[in-house]
Amino acid sequence: MSQSTIKLGQRFKDFVKAIADNFTDLYTNKADKTALTSHNTAADAHADRFNPLVSGVSYSEGTGVFTFTKVDGTKITVDTKLEKVVTNFTYDSTNQQLVLTLDDGTSYPIPMSAFINEYGVTDTTTIDLTMSADHKISAVIKTGSITKAMLLQAVQDEITANTNARHSHNNKSALDGINAAKITSWDAAAAASGQATKTKVSFTASDSKWGTISNGLYPLTIPHNGKSLVGGVHKTDGSSNYEVLVDVDYQTSNVVIYSADKFAGYIELV
Repeated sequence: MSQSTIKLGQRFKDFVKAIADNFTDLYTNKADKTALTSHNTAADAHADRFNPLVSGVSYSEGTGVFTFTKVDGTKITVDTKLEKVVTNFTYDSTNQQLVLTLDDGTSYPIPMSAFINEYGVTDTTTIDLTMSADHKISAVIKTGSITKAMLLQAVQDEITANTNARHSHNNKSALDGINAAKITSWDAAAAASGQATKTKVSFTASDSKWGTISNGLYPLTIPHNGKSLVGGVHKTDGSSNYEVLVDVDYQTSNVVIYSADKFAGYIELV
């Protein structure tokens, strides 16, 4: 008697077929009933004992059904439902279903919508968000949307320091002292200058009017004789003259000009 070995890990179909082959082998090698007949005084002797016994087994590979035949000819079928074993599956993205294909060719859809979450994107005041067809999300910062408060603290501190320092220069206090009343006075003087006589006072870089440097500035003292300074202080550079930024102290008798270096130039008094 030769029997098929059944191993764990076999395909289910091969597993069932091995069982069927073993039953067939048992039937092929069963004891000869002739010996039983000759042993008894009648052919149907002990029939109540032998009729329930299995005399043959057949197996339908297509349906997975075992058919057991008894000695008395009656049959018993056992359906293993092998045709209901899943042999393949696909995903229906349109209907969001997992479609199982059974061994008999029928299909069985399983809804997957409850397991699928659809995500979207929403823009903000500073970020543009997009999502591609393959669900990849990208972000772009909108032009002009970043405020100072959104920057790193170190960057904010640098901006603040630069802002505070942009008016840091030698005559800052003089410039800060300019107000609306002084501007009105200067405008009036300028308007009247066309009718008044201007006096041009020139000086050189080595002029004795220059005093000794103090606190990094040279004082240039020019008597004004009761006249006012108009048109600013001009520096002479070869054949060119241009107005320069200096500190001016208009005193009782003199106009005192403070500069970081000595230069040649002129002022005009009205």
